[in-house]
Amino acid sequence: MAGIGLVPSTAGAASSAPADPVSASATSQTTATSLAAAAGFKTYSSPAGNTVRLQKSVWQDTTNHLAVLRASASTATAATGTIVYVTLPSAGCATDTGDGSAASPYCNVQDAVNAAAAGDTVEVTAAGGEQASTVTVTTSDLTIVGVGGKPMIAASPALVFDGASDVAVSNLTLRATNVAPPLVSIKGSAGITLDSLSMTEATIPVTAVSVDGASSDVTVSHSFLGPVESWEAGADAVQIASGAKNIDLASNLIIDEPIAAVGVTGLDVVGNTIMQSCDGAVDVEGASTGVSIENNVIEPISDAWGVGTSEKYCTGADLGWQPSVTVAAASVSGTVSDYNYFNPLTGYANDPYSWGGTAYGTLAGFQTASAQGAHDIDETSVFDMQPASSGGDTVPGYPIIPTNQTPVVGNANTGAPGMAGTDYYGTSPYTSRGAVQYTGVNPNLAISFSVTDSSALGVTLSFGITGETTFYVGDDPQVSWGDGTQTDVGFGGDTGTGTHSYAQLGTYDISITYTDGGHDYVSNSVSGVQTAGSEYTAYGPVRILDTRKGLGASTAPVASDGTLKLKVAGAGTSGATIPAGISAVVLNVTAVAPTANGVLTVYGDETRGGTAVARPSTSNLNFRTGQNVPNLVVVPVGANGVVDFYNNSAGRTQVVADVAGYFSEQVASEYTALNPTRILDTRKGTGTGKAAKIPANGQITLTVNGAGGGAIPSSGPTAVALNLTAVDATANGVITAYPAGETLPTVSNLNYPAGGAEANMAIVPVGTNGQIVLHNNGSSPVDLIADAFGYTESGTGADAYLPLAAPERVLDTRKGQSPVEAGAIDYLQFTQDSVIRGAVLNATVVSPTGNGFLSVYPFTLATASTVPSTSNLNYLTGQTVPNLVIVPPGTESDLQSYYDIGFYLGGKGTAQVVLDLFGVFENG
Repeated sequence: MAGIGLVPSTAGAASSAPADPVSASATSQTTATSLAAAAGFKTYSSPAGNTVRLQKSVWQDTTNHLAVLRASASTATAATGTIVYVTLPSAGCATDTGDGSAASPYCNVQDAVNAAAAGDTVEVTAAGGEQASTVTVTTSDLTIVGVGGKPMIAASPALVFDGASDVAVSNLTLRATNVAPPLVSIKGSAGITLDSLSMTEATIPVTAVSVDGASSDVTVSHSFLGPVESWEAGADAVQIASGAKNIDLASNLIIDEPIAAVGVTGLDVVGNTIMQSCDGAVDVEGASTGVSIENNVIEPISDAWGVGTSEKYCTGADLGWQPSVTVAAASVSGTVSDYNYFNPLTGYANDPYSWGGTAYGTLAGFQTASAQGAHDIDETSVFDMQPASSGGDTVPGYPIIPTNQTPVVGNANTGAPGMAGTDYYGTSPYTSRGAVQYTGVNPNLAISFSVTDSSALGVTLSFGITGETTFYVGDDPQVSWGDGTQTDVGFGGDTGTGTHSYAQLGTYDISITYTDGGHDYVSNSVSGVQTAGSEYTAYGPVRILDTRKGLGASTAPVASDGTLKLKVAGAGTSGATIPAGISAVVLNVTAVAPTANGVLTVYGDETRGGTAVARPSTSNLNFRTGQNVPNLVVVPVGANGVVDFYNNSAGRTQVVADVAGYFSEQVASEYTALNPTRILDTRKGTGTGKAAKIPANGQITLTVNGAGGGAIPSSGPTAVALNLTAVDATANGVITAYPAGETLPTVSNLNYPAGGAEANMAIVPVGTNGQIVLHNNGSSPVDLIADAFGYTESGTGADAYLPLAAPERVLDTRKGQSPVEAGAIDYLQFTQDSVIRGAVLNATVVSPTGNGFLSVYPFTLATASTVPSTSNLNYLTGQTVPNLVIVPPGTESDLQSYYDIGFYLGGKGTAQVVLDLFGVFENG
């Protein structure tokens, strides 16, 4: 919030002034102030330790994971067996001269397999070459592992298992060279494990793995099965013939080819990421039993080579577009399908299931009809690309990496049959759907932030990011402000700030999220952020303090230099007392029968945080010996519900306080400040229809709604802020303002003397028919003037009040300034903050050299020569007179973009002017 400063239109040394009560509490002129500190704004913080990781899915060094897997496979050779070494030379190997030792390795894998015995390991190393012939395995209890990369066997078929059992093959690249045979053919074999293989083709559709009906206990895991550039139908990733048993397909990346099984007994398709081909992703036919299809991610592949989307290409080539998962009628009773994630292409039809011969266009339809797929998800989201080279895979990248937009992380069924302990890259723990769960390179990424009230309805957020050791092009943090709005907040380095303004008072839960661009996604939040502003509740008017009668305090005047503590919370009308927790209260305070001149200062006993408030150097009302002097105060209420009254005089004084309303953080009536508008003048008939004084012990009813030429709305106001001025009375008296429709309360708003003019501010609840009653409790008639400065009404869009914990003096012309001359226009450069809609000020005129009045009003340079027809206080020569002022700042008035408050002395002579700030109304 901007500082507040005075630029007077007249300059010069302050004149010598006689001693007066105000000078005792005067301070040097405040040329700048922080409303943030004065208002006691709260800060709500959440440290980095409260960060929640919403997703662990960022780029990492995939080679490291594969290296670990290779090392484990290499050291897992049977303790009783022998390692047979193979090195694939760059020039090929026509005649093998090696003996399989480390010193003289074979150059052909087939020769090593032929030489190996049960329990042996064949370790294959690539020295820049590849093998161009088929490897047929008939030996049982054998391990074949590639080391130092993924050595390639480029042949069709590449591997044949014929009558073998308990054979494990890992870390090889297999590439097809012709159309007919599958890359891997398993015939009459059992216990075959294929792990971490890369099975590719050139531009021809070739089945990757074929399992015949005489084979069982086959596992394909952590492997890539797919083309380099093929969109043709007619080939399968895994083809399982009728009669096969116990097949596990887990944590594989399968591209553009389906898994097809016919009449299988025991099939687990679990944790795979499958880019759907024209033929679908999984096809279970015949009378298959013991089938589990779980935790898979199925997404149609987009053509990276300009053909278009899968469906467009497949249907355009008359190849059809099959449902993602097909289960024939004879296999339905023996199949479970759940926890799968379907990621259809936007704008293209995609049936997630064909179940028992019926295709389902929606997941909901399938779930209802089959009682399956209760945990399936079918929605379009974003996966990131696989690295272009994944630890030796000679394939382009594919969108398999979960991002913060893909709801697959941490929600897999980890107890699904055949679920692997690690993902495609060997990562553990593995709790995600699909083949990939990444843990990030920024595992310690965290975000801390704090939120501080910055105005009645506004907050400022600051945040810091830690643990980001590897940098990507990330997004700006996003803040959810708790009112349905979200905004991005920029930052530089590791810190940043953001601001927000609420449309309504309330308590809000604020969260901030950040992704580092590599899909580490973190969040932090704070709950219970309370806007600092308050709204008005009209109350009474009710007398809650009278030291003459022991009401609210002991039956005794306030002593010289004494402080009276009034418990506001709980006071008031029985059954409807003033609640605890209010931020400010509106009191009409009257000093009665003082025994010496003095000043009464009213202030909150504590801050809203519970800290005792030092007595401020401000004043609320100035009194002289024997005078009854009232003044309206809008005073902060301590967290303990107490307001303090300090008697700064050499004598004693009785004190009376009548409550007219209070401010609280609850949504109630909102205040709208007005340009001062005269709505009553009994001398001229304004507001009454004819010129006539209010009779002795009489009253008038004033219609507030619609008054001031419509400045006050015709319906809705709950209270009106009026400056009341009594003139031309022949005897002393009291004016009481109260809502129409109620009985005359025992309160006072204005004490007036005979023969003079006396003013006091009042905030009066509006009664029936939009009217208030003004009662003259005096023995002589009196003229009454009422100038409207604002009103309150229920609803949204108006202003909230921000009380200062300790009032501040913002102007004192006695401190380094010349006195204000009658007829001169002066102004206060009040603020540069456009959200301020009104200021609550106590104005005091000190040491006037002639009779006159003070007008405080919104000031603009464009209308600098125009003074209002309203007034705030009237004074006689030598009098010190205070009055509360609620005034909006003028519109932007000069190149410095200040919003100013003007003050004008009407009458004769000069006077010193003191302004004490008690709070502001803001609309943001």
